[in-house]
Amino acid sequence: MLRVLSCITVEHSLPHLIFATVICVLGSMLSMRLFTRVRRSQGLQKTNWLFLSGFVGGSTIWTTHFIAMLGYQTPVANGYDPTLTLLSLFAAVATTMIGFAIASIAQKSALIEAGGVIVGLGIAVMHYVGIAGYEIEGRLEWQTSYVVASLVLAGLFGAVATNRIGRPITRFCRHGAALSLILAIVLTHFTGMAGLTILPDATVAAPTEIISDGIMTGLVSAVMIIILALGASTYIIDMQSTQAAVERYRHLSLHDPLTNLANRAAFNEHLSALVNKPRDMTANIAVLSFDLDRFKEINDVHGHAAGDAVLRAVAERLSRIMQSGQFVARVGGDEFVAVMCDYFVRSDAKGLAQRMLDEIARPIEWNGHALTVGSSIGISTYPGQADTLDDLLSQADIAMYRAKSTATNSICFYEPSMDQAARERNALASEMREGLARGEFELFYQQQNDTLTRDIVGLEVLLRWRHPVRGYISPSNSFRSRKRPALSSSLVNGCCGPLERKRQPGRTRCASPSTSRRSSSATTAYRRSCIRSFSRAACRRRDSRSRSPNPASSPIINMRCRQSVG
Repeated sequence: MLRVLSCITVEHSLPHLIFATVICVLGSMLSMRLFTRVRRSQGLQKTNWLFLSGFVGGSTIWTTHFIAMLGYQTPVANGYDPTLTLLSLFAAVATTMIGFAIASIAQKSALIEAGGVIVGLGIAVMHYVGIAGYEIEGRLEWQTSYVVASLVLAGLFGAVATNRIGRPITRFCRHGAALSLILAIVLTHFTGMAGLTILPDATVAAPTEIISDGIMTGLVSAVMIIILALGASTYIIDMQSTQAAVERYRHLSLHDPLTNLANRAAFNEHLSALVNKPRDMTANIAVLSFDLDRFKEINDVHGHAAGDAVLRAVAERLSRIMQSGQFVARVGGDEFVAVMCDYFVRSDAKGLAQRMLDEIARPIEWNGHALTVGSSIGISTYPGQADTLDDLLSQADIAMYRAKSTATNSICFYEPSMDQAARERNALASEMREGLARGEFELFYQQQNDTLTRDIVGLEVLLRWRHPVRGYISPSNSFRSRKRPALSSSLVNGCCGPLERKRQPGRTRCASPSTSRRSSSATTAYRRSCIRSFSRAACRRRDSRSRSPNPASSPIINMRCRQSVG
């Protein structure tokens, strides 16, 4: 050990050691990073990374050795044989490349360490081939123990270097791999040189065709600078390409492909960041929720291409009017959400909402058609009644539905009383489904007479819900619940079936022979009329006494199903 330290401190010049150390550290770090790329790649790309990592690694080993040799103090004249010097460079590059190739064959195998051993032994091969090309006026004597120790250290630390890349434990393992390669290079050189003794011999003449120290210094420096620059630039280009791909994938994952607006995930991420970051305590966050009115009609009449064009146009307009601190996202279908982080008074959010309504209401030209949609906007604020982000978004939706119940292109701020109404509507909708299963809905029939002849020309059917506890439910309480398409369809299918099978009017029976002559096509048209009327009927109260003396004839849900008779 003392002999190795003496070789480092006494027999080598300090400037050359510093230069060799810098080259060794930079080259080893770059080589192991390139080797990481080799293990992650496949096919031709893997071959390219393997060639680059082997070339950079081998050149690092060779350059470190010869820079150190240039600083080696000898009592006699010396030089370098060109053939063996170049052969040592080839040996370093070839063995490093072969070792990295073997270490990258399997993800988890002993070949990882075997490849590292080959890299380490390649360092020793390069060292002793290079020493063979070291021409002096004297003789070289070796101590076998130091030579064997250099071989063992080279193989050991070479295996550790590839092991840290192939079997990482922490994120610092890549630095441990570079350090192991540095130790393999340094210990192999200085342990081997510690076992070398130069005996001057005047009878031994130095060859005439040798490379002087000055030329060798310039050659080694130029080669290593070029190689390091090439490897580093390639690695940086790959990193930038990878980063660009990652950013691209992230953009695709956080944006809607049709409108290029932020999607629900991006909106949630943005809103969470706004809530968690420090901000002006006098400013709140306002969330605006809205969808497009009459959008389904455009899809049904003009097709989905027209619907897509409407969504793109609306998204472009909304993006154009967003100002600093404002953000808009498409969260699904024709549903949009906007957020502003500089909300102080209601007029701030109301101004943004009105600008959005104005832009949405503008006609959209598509294939010679002027397509028009509308919207209603619900607004909730944070901090306010909402304790969590889910509550904030839910309150904005509740306010939007309240706005839609008033008029198109209206704006509504969330109020706590809306929650109770929403809960009651949801509970009523649930009870309606149960009531349908229990047969609580009843049909009441009204005949329609010709005003001149008094002949029966049709029937008007009223659907009523007799709740087992509440009795007959008021239409104003049940209308919102039955607007849900699935529940509406279930009610029509469940209640109009008995209507089709009846040949006479119900509670106010009115005999008419023509009612039994209804054709199957009339039945189908009659059923469709029921569904259309049920889906579009306005919820209004009627005077039960004008329709029937039975007080139960007060309509709960006014479904006007008309059938022509005769």
